[in-house]
Amino acid sequence: LLTVVTDLGPARVDDDSDVVDLITRTLRVERSNVRVSRIGKAFNSTYLIEVEADGERRSLFLKRYLAWNSVKWVAAKLWAFPLRNFHVSPSMRLSNELFFMDYLRERTIPTPRVIHVSWRRKLMVRQAVRGSSAMEVWTSNRFSDSEAERVARECGRLIARVHREGVVVGDCKADNVVVDESGRLWLVDLEQASLSGDRSWDVAEFALFACRYLEPSMAERFAESFAGGYLELGDEGVVRRALDPKYVLVMMPWSPIWTQMAALDGLKRALKA
Repeated sequence: LLTVVTDLGPARVDDDSDVVDLITRTLRVERSNVRVSRIGKAFNSTYLIEVEADGERRSLFLKRYLAWNSVKWVAAKLWAFPLRNFHVSPSMRLSNELFFMDYLRERTIPTPRVIHVSWRRKLMVRQAVRGSSAMEVWTSNRFSDSEAERVARECGRLIARVHREGVVVGDCKADNVVVDESGRLWLVDLEQASLSGDRSWDVAEFALFACRYLEPSMAERFAESFAGGYLELGDEGVVRRALDPKYVLVMMPWSPIWTQMAALDGLKRALKA
């Protein structure tokens, strides 16, 4: 029988167990002590599982890779072609995430630990990382300007480390980096990752996609801080190539062009520093 390695031991790829039943058996808790709630955005099938056991609460994250939400990847694939070839198949996205979570964690890059995988149901249960996304750090009023700039800079260092391991993130956005309560950064979405591809795409997408949430002056600071961190460990040529107007054109449906221009100014300032 084919199995995959998880934190609960080998999991059969044909396992069709109900997730809640699996958790109650494994953690030896009553079903009434397991609560599942939907989280995330409209096109994401993601859930938070909270388990009460021995007076303590444990949080898990469940992600389903469904065919219907492939619509967003089909649209992204058509719009971004030929700059980026997004994976559409639920099976491919699940296998990608499973492989790259382990691959990068083995190389000391923080990614959530996988708890359970069901190939038939196309779902993964993994460690829940409590905290705020790097984008939330910039858009909420709970963080100081200096902390926001630190987080963006650390994001740049994180993506540079990923690139040094030969991996391209593919869907490289501040929404997909979580800052936990200790300030540590985690890369939590790798379903579009690959061992080949355009590293400049990652840098450009990170800087330019954020422009949908930020005013131009903030977008410039965000991009400069991110690129500054990237340049500490990464290739300067990757950042220079991210200035190519082709990336701006691809991001236009999501981010205003005038804000993207400010972000590009931020990349340029980092290159001159």
